[in-house]
Amino acid sequence: MAARNLAWATLLGVVGLAAQGGARFLHTTWVGNTAPDRLGTLSALLSISVFLTLLGPAAAGIAAGRFAPAGAPRGPELLQALSTAMLWTGGGLTLVTAVVAATVTGPVGIVTCCALVLSYGAYLYCRGALIGSGRVMRAAVLDIATAVLTVLAVWLVVSHQWWDALLLPPTVGYLAFALLARPRPVRAGATEEERRTLRSFLVTNSVAQMATGALVPATMLCVEWFDRPGSSAFAAALALATPPNMIAQALLLVLVPHFATAPRTAAGGVARRHVLTLLGVSALLWVLLFGTMVLIAPQLLDLVYPGKFPEAADTLRALLVIMGVSSVAVLPTALLLGTGRERQQASAALAGMAVGLAALLVLAPRWGADGATAGFAAGIAVTAGLAFLLGLRSGPAAPTPGRADPVGPTDPSVELTTEG
Repeated sequence: MAARNLAWATLLGVVGLAAQGGARFLHTTWVGNTAPDRLGTLSALLSISVFLTLLGPAAAGIAAGRFAPAGAPRGPELLQALSTAMLWTGGGLTLVTAVVAATVTGPVGIVTCCALVLSYGAYLYCRGALIGSGRVMRAAVLDIATAVLTVLAVWLVVSHQWWDALLLPPTVGYLAFALLARPRPVRAGATEEERRTLRSFLVTNSVAQMATGALVPATMLCVEWFDRPGSSAFAAALALATPPNMIAQALLLVLVPHFATAPRTAAGGVARRHVLTLLGVSALLWVLLFGTMVLIAPQLLDLVYPGKFPEAADTLRALLVIMGVSSVAVLPTALLLGTGRERQQASAALAGMAVGLAALLVLAPRWGADGATAGFAAGIAVTAGLAFLLGLRSGPAAPTPGRADPVGPTDPSVELTTEG
């Protein structure tokens, strides 16, 4: 992939997710300013919904870029297999969501939570398929259009004080995106070998996604359990710290197909100089973004929540540093996923989750929100550190059944385009 195409695709992906992140940010801040007593519960439900989509849909979106990038000869057949897997996953997710949601909300909340999980899962998969197949411009346009739809739905819900329907706005936006971006069905299907490879990737990456994603809701829940008076202030800081990390997710979806189709060295890996160049550029940009936000943290809180959570400034700074470290580690993570080393990436995520959860259980009961923040930091540090150690270590890419090439075409002319 040419450097210009990679940069342009990343920019479009960032613009699209920035629109979605802006809509989500407006959703939580609008509720926080209108009904601050409901912000903690809303943030907890949103965190739970996002976590449950890690049981398959998030991995399916990454798998679309890994196995069906632009120019892949078997791309349509593999997407068909992934679509079928998504249908089966949706049924199981509905049952799990209903059980989990029943512990924190009523009948209306259960229904809207199930709808959000299903629509967000479909969005993650369809967006990953669009970007992986080279239609980044279309994904960005749909992101912007459906983000506007989400904001309109937020206005409708808040203005009418439909507090039981607070999860409805993002549900509407994600569902609209999925309907407009769903992969076209094909008659021919994947071979048994291909389906087995896809299942293995989905299971492995779902475990990794769950391990990484578990830390955010676990941290929020620990604050709810052990520092309830400070939960709304912590939720406000978390709402400001997490949107920039969505840019990292946009970068991940672009980098996975990039590394999957990158020319290989004689040893079978991606050129180290190329990887280090991308890492240096991305790290510089992350330092500028998160460093600026750390410096103006009090002003950000006062701008978004005027006079409501000034005590959350230090928490916001700490969370921004943590999310910055996580964002820098996206590149070695994408390298592991794009070159068939998803098991190594899953191992790093599991180790980080184990350390993080242990630290949360020890520190949060003693120091409340500050202890929860420290536990979250410990988990992210381990995950990021292992991703760098494993990702930058030289080694051949793992083979993909049914292809002569390790993970994709090695022809540098096969590029991720930005066509709609």
